[in-house]
Amino acid sequence: EEFCSLGFATLVGVSRKSVIAQILDTSPDEREEANISLSSYMALKGVNIFRVHDVEKHVKAFMVLDRVIKDQD
Repeated sequence: EEFCSLGFATLVGVSRKSVIAQILDTSPDEREEANISLSSYMALKGVNIFRVHDVEKHVKAFMVLDRVIKDQD
């Protein structure tokens, strides 16, 4: 949130990183759902650029997240 508050675009790349393995004890190719979860959380915190492996799955997740947020307004 601190980086996002500076007013610049913020890029993150947690895709399949070992931080997920520390939580789930999974191989890199089994971390996509967890990666989408982290990316969604960071989107809520203001991050606006993501490095991901599966763009289509992230787009779908962000579409749902966007709709949920808009429906709350």
